[in-house]
Amino acid sequence: METDETTDVLSFPLEFDRVYPDGITRLGDIAVCVPVAERQARENGRSIQEEINFLVRHGAMHLLGVHHE
Repeated sequence: METDETTDVLSFPLEFDRVYPDGITRLGDIAVCVPVAERQARENGRSIQEEINFLVRHGAMHLLGVHHE
């Protein structure tokens, strides 16, 4: 999906072996746009921490294969 708007969260899945020698499985990276999260927190009546937690969970779901469609 291509958009010209600022988004709240992006997920970047890893494309190689996800289990590291330390035994921790890594799925990828999650990037949260704090200015957008701050605006959404106000709009949704949440604290900024609650909004960021929501967005990180949302990004993690994408890394696990759950999508909007």
